[in-house]
Amino acid sequence: MSDSFGAVDVISRDWWFYAMTQAEATAVSQQPISLPAQDLQVGCIDEITAEGLPQTILYRYELGSETWNEEYAYPGLTFFNPLPQDNGVILQLVEVSEDQFWQTLLWQDGQSTELMNLGNVYSISLGQMDPNGRFLLSYLGNAEEEEALPEPLLIDTESCLAGNCDSTVMNQTPHWSPDGQRLLL
Repeated sequence: MSDSFGAVDVISRDWWFYAMTQAEATAVSQQPISLPAQDLQVGCIDEITAEGLPQTILYRYELGSETWNEEYAYPGLTFFNPLPQDNGVILQLVEVSEDQFWQTLLWQDGQSTELMNLGNVYSISLGQMDPNGRFLLSYLGNAEEEEALPEPLLIDTESCLAGNCDSTVMNQTPHWSPDGQRLLL
């Protein structure tokens, strides 16, 4: 009688081992989530230029034609952050020189719109926008005042598209309500 219980325990143990092994194999063999069926933008740092500076190139992979196209090249460093609803990207251009020239561009549909270009001022944006995609949060700092913290700044991108960038300095980092109608500081 004890042998039959021992056999049941072995079968039970072997069965659980088989079931767990199959579950792990299934979990590992599942395909990763595929990329969305849309174009893809990639920023690459190219070889160092003749002046000894890096060059950043923004490429677009066009899904329909399965081709890579160069969209934008900058002789310096470029950082970019996507905007909500794939509405473009914010390009942060940094000239690698003594002056550390900074420029912020809105890149949409293959066209750039200048958002920020001030002397002795750097701006950093992480692509944070209100839910409606109108106001861009950027942090503004004075290059000469190393101790000072950057200040939050709201840039009205619609006014920039019209040729006259309006912006508002904020006391704190803003947070928007889900519908974008309210602003919490």
